[in-house]
Amino acid sequence: MGYLQQLGPLAIASRLKSVTDLFMRDMISLYRKRGIDFEPRWFTFVHLLNTRGPLPITMIAKELNQSHPAANQVANALEKKGYIKSKGDKKDRRKRIIALSNEGKLLIEELTPIWNAVEQSVNELLMESSPEFLNDIHKIEQQLIMRPMGKRIASHLDTPPAEKIEIINYSPDYRNDFRWLNAAWLNAFFRIEAEDNRLLNNPETEILRKGGVIIFARQGKSIIGTGALLHIDQNICELTKMAVKPEFQGKQVGRKILRSLIGEARRKNYAKMILLTSEKLNKALSLYRSEGFTYSNEASVQKHNYERCTIQMELNLNNNSNTGTSL
Repeated sequence: MGYLQQLGPLAIASRLKSVTDLFMRDMISLYRKRGIDFEPRWFTFVHLLNTRGPLPITMIAKELNQSHPAANQVANALEKKGYIKSKGDKKDRRKRIIALSNEGKLLIEELTPIWNAVEQSVNELLMESSPEFLNDIHKIEQQLIMRPMGKRIASHLDTPPAEKIEIINYSPDYRNDFRWLNAAWLNAFFRIEAEDNRLLNNPETEILRKGGVIIFARQGKSIIGTGALLHIDQNICELTKMAVKPEFQGKQVGRKILRSLIGEARRKNYAKMILLTSEKLNKALSLYRSEGFTYSNEASVQKHNYERCTIQMELNLNNNSNTGTSL
């Protein structure tokens, strides 16, 4: 295993660049061998013009998610080669309209068979390695738009380490915290259903006295998160009602709660932990998968009680390899 692989998520940008470099290297070699004066970095630019026709440089930059100077730099290189032509907008001379030249259109005809072969080859590669890779990239892009890496990193730098967060057992003093924390995320994503009210309004009788567990994450004197286990039978428990205050989300509090509940389930000698969730909860799904949960086809005891639950997952508690990974 190379050093970049050893670094794991810390080197994600370097890993993605490494993959890009491998693609770019082979494409440069391919164009040169065929005597085509073209660079891979120009591909999306000329492909967009071929598909959409003449466009303002500002629109090109927006469509390709580039800065205006970066788009201008590519345009200047292509115009120097004679592949595009530009002119000022008749209505606004400050706007630069870009179009393929006749030479550029001839180039497209020469490049199209190569691009078709590239598309087929990439599809083969993805089927051999990671069929959902492009969908996963899209999801990452969307998450970064909603919350850029700068903000994500700053939130961890500005937050006390998770070790300073204490995990404590249920106390009647925290009954309202248990309900409030869960009501907040339920109202944000779905609605509070009858089964939610049964558990949130009566945690002692409906969870604890039936063999379940409720814990809280506390920082100083503040309750910042919670989670519970329902006793299903002697072999199975269900993870439920896990919630973290919004300002502490993404700071490993949920992971600390989840690992504490997994440890409690093992101490109680359960063989399996199940959970019910929804495809809307991407962050939660990512957390569960990273801690060893897999999708389950087993008939659920609780699923019929909720309208929102579309996914069931499970964790084999007898498998010591399901210890999760740190981020």
